[in-house]
Amino acid sequence: MGSENSKCPNCSGILEYRADYRKFGCKSCQSFFTDEQIRIMFKGKNRPGVSHQSSTDERTEEFCRGSLYRCTECGAEIVTAFGKKTEHCFFCGGTPEKQNELPADYIPEGIVPFEITREKAAEIITENTALYRFRPSDLIPREGLADKLSGIYIPLWMADCSVSVRMNGTGKSVKRWTHGAYSYTETKEFAAERKGDAEYFSVPSDATGKLSGELKYFLGDYNFSRLRKFEPSDLLTHPAEYSSADTGEAFRYIRTKVTDSVRSALEKSVSGYSEFSVQNENIDILGAEWNCALVPVWFLTYNHCGRTVRFIVNGQNGKFVGKVPLSVKKLAVSGVLAAFGITAVYRLAELITGFAGPASESGYFFRSTGIGIAAGLAAAAVLCFVVSRKYKPSFEAETDTCAGDGETSFTTKLDRYVRQYTTKVKAENPENS
Repeated sequence: MGSENSKCPNCSGILEYRADYRKFGCKSCQSFFTDEQIRIMFKGKNRPGVSHQSSTDERTEEFCRGSLYRCTECGAEIVTAFGKKTEHCFFCGGTPEKQNELPADYIPEGIVPFEITREKAAEIITENTALYRFRPSDLIPREGLADKLSGIYIPLWMADCSVSVRMNGTGKSVKRWTHGAYSYTETKEFAAERKGDAEYFSVPSDATGKLSGELKYFLGDYNFSRLRKFEPSDLLTHPAEYSSADTGEAFRYIRTKVTDSVRSALEKSVSGYSEFSVQNENIDILGAEWNCALVPVWFLTYNHCGRTVRFIVNGQNGKFVGKVPLSVKKLAVSGVLAAFGITAVYRLAELITGFAGPASESGYFFRSTGIGIAAGLAAAAVLCFVVSRKYKPSFEAETDTCAGDGETSFTTKLDRYVRQYTTKVKAENPENS
């Protein structure tokens, strides 16, 4: 195989022979292939792993008639249908400028439609932010919130993977019993061998454009059974973000998910043993076909005190993401009121109980007042600490374990008997004979 011209079937990077591994390797996605796997995949040809060639069908032509806008402030790129414009950037609220025509190789394969309406998304944002009493007064308008929301489709790069599976290990069936003064352990050993193939479809990566960090919370949470074929007319109702994918980086992300999923299938296939140890395991992804799917998101973006505030609602299931800003003014006023209130309570208690000493003593007023103010400031500090701890992001990125739709089939599933042996030890609680 002419490795200098052959592309990696997983990410389209360049394959080179690695003498240290005795395999062909890809520097981009860190995949390795044996010479046998290369012959099977390429069949004597230089097969590119990813091919997004332009087609001349009506669907592509209609898509390319749309417009591409780029935000002058944050650089986010937005795709609109033909004849549609976008007035502001969904990501930062900046002003987008129209760019050149859309590239034909970007056309998405699928789309998850909106199921959460604009009004419902506004209601979700209101409910989630109403819990924070120290939010800015102008954070959420009482009327017209729905009109301020932006609905947009976010690109999510997904892969269909072919996987080769091989595993050898030792399984043990253990039986224990006690007889008389001794405990016995009978062990049967088996040599287990598993060979097969796995096919995974629509494995979501973490390549999601500008919102990779926040949208990791949504990955694996979309119901991709609702995924349907993309049509350019889908952009008539909501625009989409334009974002190319670093397939090398994205592949390293999905490889972990696919490998863990296959490994789980292997563990289930040997679950009948009391103990099992793996001697050799090879899980190799032999090809990944990449496609882009659009997923729905509602945005509320505005500037507050010189920084951008974003609230995001999953357009399919209504999950909320966002960090509610803290109103320093409200917190300061509450702290001052708390300090005065506790100082007044302290002075009242002191006058009633007299625990600060006789009022005729020198320095009584300053001593009692100082103690009251100190207690009030301490209470105000506690209040500020508690409130600031509460005003943290309303989400934490969850571990994305979704590996798409996968099926593992074993062409070889052997469990060969090796040996049996029994051990005998003195019992701690021997049975009475």
